[in-house]
Amino acid sequence: MSEERSELFEQALEGSNRRLQELAADGLLPILPEQLMALQVRIAVGGDPELADRARSSLADLDRDWLRRVLREESDPEVLTYYSLPDHNRMIREVALQNRKLPVLAIERVAPTADQEIQEIILLRQDLLLSNPELLDLLAGNPDLSAYSRRRIEEYRKHLFGETDEAEPEVEGEEGEIDARRMIAALLAEDEELSPDDAEDLLDEVDRVLAESEVEGEIDERTKLSEGQIRAFPVAVRMKLARGASRTVRGILLKDPNPQVAVAVVQGAAVTEAEAEQIASNRHVCDEVLTEISRRREWVRKYTIVHNLVKNPKTPPGIAVKLLPRLSVRDLGRLRSDRNVADAVRQVAIRMHMTKSR
Repeated sequence: MSEERSELFEQALEGSNRRLQELAADGLLPILPEQLMALQVRIAVGGDPELADRARSSLADLDRDWLRRVLREESDPEVLTYYSLPDHNRMIREVALQNRKLPVLAIERVAPTADQEIQEIILLRQDLLLSNPELLDLLAGNPDLSAYSRRRIEEYRKHLFGETDEAEPEVEGEEGEIDARRMIAALLAEDEELSPDDAEDLLDEVDRVLAESEVEGEIDERTKLSEGQIRAFPVAVRMKLARGASRTVRGILLKDPNPQVAVAVVQGAAVTEAEAEQIASNRHVCDEVLTEISRRREWVRKYTIVHNLVKNPKTPPGIAVKLLPRLSVRDLGRLRSDRNVADAVRQVAIRMHMTKSR
């Protein structure tokens, strides 16, 4: 937590006042929300079963959008560890696992049983793997290791650690389609808001698409799914695929006619800063995607992303105007004659350029 802990926080944490702990467990202690959450996490993993149950119940009711925003900036290792575990919503776990303050021990606990999407999130942390190569061994021992993850582990061992390539041979043939179906089935099974009957109906539709849809367009190396197959899946399945998808699948889904699917791509943990920079300049994505990028604090700290958003005519003018003060005098001047941006954006840029040039 960035804020200094309050006296109430310390008193409840110390544990001598049962009433304070009860109020904290129920989410009623009058302290900052971020501190209250951190206190509830400690109670949830503590030794008092009654208080732990109450704290877990209260934490489960937290607004997920708020929680994701907090976890992106969170530095408390106990909070991040708590939300990295399989008991929690996938989107929440992704944010916690992506946070660079998450302790290595937490990732070591997750890696041996991580599903395919979580495997990919861990494998994106090249800096972490360099300093903790044992994580590759933990991942390699995962019984549900995907073919994609296996290849990445082999590449890391060879190029980062100079190991000779003695890995298992890649499985050819129909392995890709089988992996794709299993991956989708796992994603549907993990959705607590989806009934078993609805999940089964969606999986039946996936089977129909895999059996009948033509293999056309781009083909994802990881799953062997084609662009035509992906677009034929139900919206609910495409939403699931968007989370932690491979780069090829992310590119396909970013162009999805349903804005919710496209937005889900940039909300996933797998999108890198470099990809966000490219997406910010893409005039073929929907404005909802550009809006989502503008909301990510870690991305709009990068000048190139801000510049690309302002220059992209698909960016809503209200958002572009808010980002204008971050541009340099030179780039503000260039916007004066840029007829691709909205008039409102250009007029504000002209006034800012005149002010900054004085």
